[in-house]
Amino acid sequence: LSIVPRIRVLTTNIWQGFPNAIVREARLVEAIRILGPDLVAFQEARQSGIAIALAGLGYHVRHQGFGNTGPIDEGV
Repeated sequence: LSIVPRIRVLTTNIWQGFPNAIVREARLVEAIRILGPDLVAFQEARQSGIAIALAGLGYHVRHQGFGNTGPIDEGV
């Protein structure tokens, strides 16, 4: 028998900037806490409280976006 390594991935569009974004973020952080994925990827995400919450859960957080002057890479 050989053991095959697994990685659990959670990806979602968090629709930041839309109404109820704060409520959605809180629910998402709770779901991540319960599910415990190895890797989390967001689409349409800006720097927000969710990055702080995930860092508090032990995740290493990276953010890459595009500013007016070109690509930016903001570590949290």
